[in-house]
Amino acid sequence: MWAEGLRALGHEVHFIGPNQDGGIRALKEFDVVHFFQHGHWLKGFWQGSREGQKWFFSPILDSTASRVFYGALAKIPLEHYLVSFGPRLLRGFSMRTTVSVRSSHERSYLEAIAPDARIVDNPIAVTLKDGLVCAPKIDLPNTFALFVGNVSAERKNVLRLIEACDSLGLPLVLGGLLVQSPAMELIEVQIAKSKVQVYQLGFLEEAELRWLYQNCSVFCLPSLVEGVGQVAMEALYFGAPVVITSVGGPPDYFGDHAEYVNPHSVESIASAIVRAMGRSVDLAEVRRFLDKFSIENTARGLAEAYSQD
Repeated sequence: MWAEGLRALGHEVHFIGPNQDGGIRALKEFDVVHFFQHGHWLKGFWQGSREGQKWFFSPILDSTASRVFYGALAKIPLEHYLVSFGPRLLRGFSMRTTVSVRSSHERSYLEAIAPDARIVDNPIAVTLKDGLVCAPKIDLPNTFALFVGNVSAERKNVLRLIEACDSLGLPLVLGGLLVQSPAMELIEVQIAKSKVQVYQLGFLEEAELRWLYQNCSVFCLPSLVEGVGQVAMEALYFGAPVVITSVGGPPDYFGDHAEYVNPHSVESIASAIVRAMGRSVDLAEVRRFLDKFSIENTARGLAEAYSQD
């Protein structure tokens, strides 16, 4: 989305990736190089030459570990870095670049890891906009809760969401990636004993997503931690009441337009669902609120960060 917005502003943007040796092809050709995610492949750039280029880094931190833990590991002496490779690498690489963070939560992690790093705030855009609407090819009840995401990922906290909906007698629709895993096995056991219907729709087309967002009674994303919650932003854009985790970046993106939960508490999730279903969503108001997270505005902010000395 940043690339789309930057191109609309007249910038030339290319996607490039690591070679087998960890180096980046044709790195010298660009005025700005923006690195995304973090991993062993970054080690080759720790002491590399920037040759006058501007380097930016978006580490994408969605960890459930505490920032104190990350900060402590990052300070372990280099000769012992194998036990703390991730935080040490993040610290070393962040000190050589400008770090772009998506939220105040992510900023707090970077400040614990690399307190002297240059950090700029740049949010993620809401991506799905108006377009074709098509109901999924399945009969759904008039009232249902909706989850969209990686159903089988433990971090998404679907197990507690099922328990919360079960306690309310509220049918639940699960859309998104389904991968067999220990977490998915627990979810299937919970679904089997649930008193309410749980619909597993798997991958959804954009037209189906629009229909679900517009017709669900409440959208739920009670993750253990969430970097942004883009699917919840999409749901809000289409007028769905939103229930979302309080842990991570969501408070920066939803303000007063969502009900926040303690993701470790089934009771908290259930109570937030009830509150959200009692809310009246003013579609025009939420779209005005979300405009600051448009592709155009987030790209403009990034371009301004690139142009700074």
